Amino acid sequence: MTSPVTHYVRYSTRGKTSYGILERDTVRELKANFLTDVTPTGAVVPFSEVKLLAPCEPSKVIAVGRNYKSHLGERTPAVYPAVFLKLPSCIIGPDDAIVIPPGQRMSTTKRNWLS
Repeated sequence: MTSPVTHYVRYSTRGKTSYGILERDTVRELKANFLTDVTPTGAVVPFSEVKLLAPCEPSKVIAVGRNYKSHLGERTPAVYPAVFLKLPSCIIGPDDAIVIPPGQRMSTTKRNWLS
C-alpha cells in the first residue's frame, strides 16, 4: 500500500506569502517553511484565492551548461561541464510568464538567446 503524497506549496494571498499543504481545493497554512516546520497554523484558504509561487527563495542559483546533448548540438562535450551563477530572479512560479528582456529574442531552433 502506498502512502498519500503531501503537496507542499509556497503561495501568496491577501498580501501575505506563506507555505502550506495543498489538500484538494484548499491550502492549510504552515507556521514556517516546510523544510523546517510542518505544523499547521489552523488557517485554511480556498485554493481559488491563492497564487502559487516558486517553491523556494534561493539566495543564488548554480547552473550547469552544456550538460546534455540538445545543448551541445554538433560541438564536442567539454571534459567538465560549465558551471555558472544565475540571479535569484530567474526562479518563477508555475503560472508566471517568462519575461524576455527588451532587445532579445529566442531562437526557435537552437533555444538560445540572440541579441
